[in-house]
Amino acid sequence: MDTLNEILSSPAISLELFLSTFVLFFLSIALYFSVYILLKYKKDATSSQQYELEKKSFLLSSIVKISLIVYIFLFGLFAFSIDDVSALIPGAMCGAGVVGSGEFGTSLVALKFIAIILSMLWISIDIQDQKGENFPYFQKKLYFFLFLYFLLFLTWLLEVNFFMSLSMEEPVLCCSNIYKADTNSFLFGMDIVEVVVLFYATYLSILISTYLQKRTLLFFLSIVFLYLAYISIVYFFSTYIYELPTHKCPYCILSKEYYFIGYFIYASLIIATYYALYGVMFSLKTKTQKKIVIAYSVFIFLISLKYIYYYLINNTLL
Repeated sequence: MDTLNEILSSPAISLELFLSTFVLFFLSIALYFSVYILLKYKKDATSSQQYELEKKSFLLSSIVKISLIVYIFLFGLFAFSIDDVSALIPGAMCGAGVVGSGEFGTSLVALKFIAIILSMLWISIDIQDQKGENFPYFQKKLYFFLFLYFLLFLTWLLEVNFFMSLSMEEPVLCCSNIYKADTNSFLFGMDIVEVVVLFYATYLSILISTYLQKRTLLFFLSIVFLYLAYISIVYFFSTYIYELPTHKCPYCILSKEYYFIGYFIYASLIIATYYALYGVMFSLKTKTQKKIVIAYSVFIFLISLKYIYYYLINNTLL
């Protein structure tokens, strides 16, 4: 109980848990309507019941859309709350120690990242469904929502258990030890420089596949890019943000000491992945192509800026 009281003494965590529970409550209401509509809905029917179901679907879409928008913005609060609670845990210098100390920390962060991208895609499907004639994505978006709801519910369970499992007495490792420089091999025995080269090569491949409208290839590359981006941020680019070769951490870049640059970096990566998957789901028209190119290029610019600046100033690498 003492641990619980200490955890909830953080305003950021209390607000995060309250709002995430609040969002899940409204999504649970939407889940009930979704199941009801799917059981009753017949696409080609013209009865009064079908008309009522379509009216309910507008209410359903509004509830889900607003709830998901709130959930998306809650990711920033979650990141802030992780950093905030690090002051309560012995040895934790930033969010890395907190995430590593909790039983579900790593899984929780990964699931939240995925859930945000899928939430953005659901909102896009709903918008396209409202625009189209005869609601072309009506049933598909409801089935998609069922999957998304259980993912969000699982994420909520992990989040509650994660915060409740944190110990205020047992010391944890700091980020310098968690991401220490003894990792000499990554993908297929590649070192970090080779991974970074592959990272940039994948970025260029995404641009080419977007231009050629190769949707299957774009899907594969966008997923691979996420993994390469994570490794590159932790073990290469973060060291130039901190200007310290031994400091490797994906969480410290979120702090005010580094002008909260991490929030912009991760937001641009999420948006870039979203636009790529949006193009895969619908079509790679010129407008969507431009958004994909711009989003990925903004991310590359943000993540490369300190590295280029450091090299130009010092004429050497860390």
